Amino acid sequence: MLLVCLTLVVSFLSAEAQTHNGTFVVTAPKEARIGTPYIVSVIMTEPRSDTLSGKIEIATSDSTKKKTEMFSIASTENKKDVPITVMAGDLDPGSYRLKFEMTIGGKSLKDSIEINLVDDGGLILIQTDKAIYKKSQTVKMRIVLLNADLMPVNKKMNITIVDPDGNKVQKLTEEKNNTGVITVEYQISDDPKMGDWKIQVQSSDGMGEGTERNFTVDAYVLPRFSVEVKPSVPFVYVKDFSSVDIDVEGIYTYGEGVHGSASIKCTLEGTTFNKKAQLVDGKARFTVTTTEIGDPQNLRQKLCRGYWCWNKGQQSFPLKIKAEVKEDETDEEQETETSINFYTEPVAMELVNKKEYRKNMDYTVYIHITDPSGAPLLKTERSKFYLNVTIKENTGNAVIFQEDRANLPTDMDDIIMSFTTSTTTQYSIAIKAVLYDMSGTQVLQLNEYVTEYNSYGEAGVQIALMNSQNKADGVRSAKMR
Repeated sequence: MLLVCLTLVVSFLSAEAQTHNGTFVVTAPKEARIGTPYIVSVIMTEPRSDTLSGKIEIATSDSTKKKTEMFSIASTENKKDVPITVMAGDLDPGSYRLKFEMTIGGKSLKDSIEINLVDDGGLILIQTDKAIYKKSQTVKMRIVLLNADLMPVNKKMNITIVDPDGNKVQKLTEEKNNTGVITVEYQISDDPKMGDWKIQVQSSDGMGEGTERNFTVDAYVLPRFSVEVKPSVPFVYVKDFSSVDIDVEGIYTYGEGVHGSASIKCTLEGTTFNKKAQLVDGKARFTVTTTEIGDPQNLRQKLCRGYWCWNKGQQSFPLKIKAEVKEDETDEEQETETSINFYTEPVAMELVNKKEYRKNMDYTVYIHITDPSGAPLLKTERSKFYLNVTIKENTGNAVIFQEDRANLPTDMDDIIMSFTTSTTTQYSIAIKAVLYDMSGTQVLQLNEYVTEYNSYGEAGVQIALMNSQNKADGVRSAKMR
């Protein structure tokens, strides 16, 4: 909102007190708002040696009603912002005179301008505990009135509940809370009108436009049946894919199978297909094959869009399944959704490391390897892969650590590799881990950068366990740099 500022300019020259020579400017907005600080700025344009005092009033033309604020300006101040706040009940909205008076060298300087005092009702927020209610339930409401600074305002409010036919069924008058937040409840009857109801809120003094919020009263209808969808596998490895079964079942609330039909809509990376079948004892089985989504080689290239998926940083693609059951007798429909993840690689690999290193100290690389779903990789599967790890300085490209054809451990999920950085390792190091199958075909590649730890000093402490004898004795080693 644009505030139009009026300016009072007063120049003076005092023969009795030459130290007061100068000019000052008074600026103020054209509108003052009830409940919001109204700022009057006094700007001194020339130096002076004395403290000046004065007062500001928002008053009627005959000064029978007014709001006054005294102020002073020290000799070291070039500007003074004087706040004057008119609260609800102090003055009524309307036209007023902003009166300014300052005493300088025993002389009183006065001027005034016309301003408007307005009350726009503030910003009213209405919250309900939910959007849809049933008969006999309680609507819990919270109402907050905010001023222009988005601070709660303590003000009386009128709250009206209106039914879908426009009838005012309840009116709560002059509700107020000392915190600026009003909490009220409305009890829905046992036989209410169904549809959209309204909560209307207006300040009790009639200022502002007020606001309203809808809530819905709806009849509760117990679903006659539910739908379940069960894929035959939790995930699929693309290379081994040939088919997957999807079972859909419609069950009445009393346990029998639904008499009707079932359909599924499946979507995988832009490919969508539909299948439909009659229910037998409430059940139908759909088989998704390479005919619908492609043979393994073409499917992998499609999912990776012609590139290795490790270059994209994505290995999992969901086959989204939407299942629907339609009852023959009533045409009533119920639906549900699930998904099956299609993994392009037989394993998943993650670098789990500290994000910073220190010069000339030990740094450990943890490489976490699991099956595509995140479960531990079977021992028989671990023997099918090996790992190359290279760690370089990011600036000079010098190799800090390298290990080729590292076998995957059979007793843990993590591969652990430790090395010591040098005193010249600066800024960041690059970790590159490449997983191969035993034929030498690259399966996964991950890259990560670790930045240098920065501190104000060069000191650091590293504590490590010594050999087993020293461990038993509780001896520790400290490495300083």
